[in-house]
Amino acid sequence: MLQVIQNIYAVARQAQVIPGFNGPTLGVVYTVSLEEQERRRLAKIEEAAQERARALAESERRRVRREQLEAEDRQEAVSELEERANRRLTRRATKSNLNEDELSLERGQIAERFRQLRTNASETDVSIRPVTFGMDREIQQRVRERECDHDAAVADEKATSSRSHRKPYYERTHTQWFAWYATSIRFG
Repeated sequence: MLQVIQNIYAVARQAQVIPGFNGPTLGVVYTVSLEEQERRRLAKIEEAAQERARALAESERRRVRREQLEAEDRQEAVSELEERANRRLTRRATKSNLNEDELSLERGQIAERFRQLRTNASETDVSIRPVTFGMDREIQQRVRERECDHDAAVADEKATSSRSHRKPYYERTHTQWFAWYATSIRFG
């Protein structure tokens, strides 16, 4: 029964918006015309299409940024590997008796190998962690900076702290008093 009444009200609402209808109305007076309803529907469709276009553009921007970050990570990894190879070669040269010609020849080979690695991005000789969300690299750099700042602050605190910066006697805990008493008796 309730469904029948709801349908009657729905028909009456729709009849109200038909141009030229002058009959009785049931329920709320519905003042939006069919043209206005159609305009609103089309506006919603257009808005949804614009939102999809925005989302597609954002997705493309993130993909490009992720590729840039992966290229930066790859270049950083190649530089680090080259540094390690040169350090290894230097250690080997100091431990063994490599002459200058052999040393320069091996350095040239290392430089050539890493130049090829830098130019051929498709090679998989460099194992790097893929950038998952596109901002991993920036987040990682911020974390490193924060850790460096924290380490510097801790080092400064250690450098400035001395025995004179201990808590005053009235702020010491029972355990601290006992430790002081025990040392004073032992060394007293």
